[in-house]
Amino acid sequence: MTKAGEDELCAPLGAAAPEEPLGWTALSNMPDQSNASGPHGRWEAYHPAVTGFVRTRSPAARKEAELLFEEMAAQRVPIAEALAICNGWLVPILGSNSGTERGGAALETSSQLQGLLGEAFDRRARTESQAHLRLASAYSQKTREVNTLLDSLPALAFLKDAAFRYVAVNRVFCEALGRCADDVMAKTDFELFPRAVATRFVERDRQVMADREPIRHEETVEFGGETRTVLVIKAPVLDNDGKPTGLIGVGFDITERKRMEQERMRLAAALESAGEAIFITDTDGNIQFVNPAFEHLTGYAREEVIGGNPRILKSGCHEAELYQNLWGALLRGEVWKGSLRNKRKDGSLFDADQTIAPVRNGQGRASGFVAVIRDVTERKGMLRTLQQAVMVKSEFTSMVSHELRTPLTAIKEAIDVVADGTAGEVNKHQADFLALAKRNVDRLHRLINDTLEFSKLERGEFRLEPADHELNALASEIVTQQRLAANKQGLRLEFAPDGELPPVRMDADRISQVLINLITNAIRYCENGWIEVSTQRLGSEAIVKIQDSGPGIPAEKLENMFEAFFQLSTGPGRRSGGTGLGLAICKKIVELHGGRIWVESELGRGSAFYFALRLPEDDSKPDRAREGEARPGSFSNSMDLPPLKAARPNRNARLAAIGHVKPASPLSRSEHEENESAYR
Repeated sequence: MTKAGEDELCAPLGAAAPEEPLGWTALSNMPDQSNASGPHGRWEAYHPAVTGFVRTRSPAARKEAELLFEEMAAQRVPIAEALAICNGWLVPILGSNSGTERGGAALETSSQLQGLLGEAFDRRARTESQAHLRLASAYSQKTREVNTLLDSLPALAFLKDAAFRYVAVNRVFCEALGRCADDVMAKTDFELFPRAVATRFVERDRQVMADREPIRHEETVEFGGETRTVLVIKAPVLDNDGKPTGLIGVGFDITERKRMEQERMRLAAALESAGEAIFITDTDGNIQFVNPAFEHLTGYAREEVIGGNPRILKSGCHEAELYQNLWGALLRGEVWKGSLRNKRKDGSLFDADQTIAPVRNGQGRASGFVAVIRDVTERKGMLRTLQQAVMVKSEFTSMVSHELRTPLTAIKEAIDVVADGTAGEVNKHQADFLALAKRNVDRLHRLINDTLEFSKLERGEFRLEPADHELNALASEIVTQQRLAANKQGLRLEFAPDGELPPVRMDADRISQVLINLITNAIRYCENGWIEVSTQRLGSEAIVKIQDSGPGIPAEKLENMFEAFFQLSTGPGRRSGGTGLGLAICKKIVELHGGRIWVESELGRGSAFYFALRLPEDDSKPDRAREGEARPGSFSNSMDLPPLKAARPNRNARLAAIGHVKPASPLSRSEHEENESAYR
């Protein structure tokens, strides 16, 4: 403000003012409202802030200032009462050659009283200013407390003003947005989020401000490239009059919780819709959940069993030891599986296959048990019916076979009597017919024997007479017997034994039956080429392999080869005329010995049938070759390698070694075609 402007604002208190103001230089550096007064009570200079003070000064106050001036002039000292008038200070300005300063003002060189230098404070304005300062300090303190509180929350937290601008955000909020607090402050949602998302946010904000009530809702937001589900709670901030001045909000990331809820819902839906009866208990065995299938199976309503114990299903058909074992397994953290006969609500019984397993919490401890009950009453009934049917069939087959065997024996003896001329001379034409009849009688006899043996196997009446035998000697004997039939068909039949094979505990007659069956099948289906029988020791097993260069077996037929009544071909053109029991009998005989049997084949490359018998434990020692590797001359995995020649041991020595009874002479090729197909 100019000097002239200051003179106009100031009402004169005395005589004309001197030409130059007093202490002007000092005034420009004084705080608040600083002024200088001349010796005649006229304000000579002002700090710019003094204008408002002068305008509000009353005539009485001015008069009092004149009196104070005169008293100051007389005493030439600061007057304490001046503080009561202007709440500041007044200092006399004296002339001095030294040019020193007093009271903070610049003094003239004269020794006479020149005036007063004072600093005036509007008491009312100062009081208001101090109140504002106190309010600002309190607000600042509250702001710091609010920020500390927001930062201590594990959720997203924010404050908005009435214009929906962010005025406070916490650390979690900033981390989720990938921004610092300064980048968020004073911004709206439209500056931070996609427009569609920001529009939803603002609509919710307006609802909070309008209703003046908190709201709770879920939002789907993208944070850091990931879509997250956030539960947002917003509430209005109201002033003393109840008017909204902004809002506060918190957001909880519930993405994982939502995922778990969805999984629980899917699990609950699966349990509810499961066809098997399911119930869940706590660790004390109290039922917590049952599904509709449980209600349907047991007849109990859900309300009747919740909180109860599964012992309501006990039928009394089982020993206490079974339940002790059941609970022992569960308490050890194991899964229990077994069959139980349970009781329904109406008292009827049902058979069930039951699985019970511990339900573990996040710490891996059992928090309960879940049980799945499968009703097998109908299945067991069908199985019992089937078993009865099998028994009836076996008994019927056995009876018929026995009844057929008697007249068949008589027919065979009659043919023999006629054929050898006992009943009269027989010409060549008649002899041929008799030979054909005898071959078919023999074939029928073998079929009856197979049927009887299979019936015994099914009924568990098949008995073995095991003893220690040389498997190599037995196999060599069978190969020698079958070689003539193979040669007549243009086949080479060879034997390649493992010289270190120890004695095997077996029923020699039954294993002979297996070998004859497998070799006969190879002769039957191999029109030319070779057949090799070999033995090998592999670990604790003695392996016998019958390999041929025949046409092979289709891959889809391999798994059915050892089934009862299965034949490779059916219909009028089938090659096999038997019952399809031969390989099934072989399988059962080998399994009764504790062994196993299998086949490998490939169309166009021949077939290989194997069976393995267990060796005595004291003879079990590591085999010389790794499993899967062929030893030269014995166990080749190649289908098309030529068989190796084998030395033929003395026939009588072999028979003495195994106690084998000499079988009938081998049949001719035509006889094999008609009679040996029964072993398929």
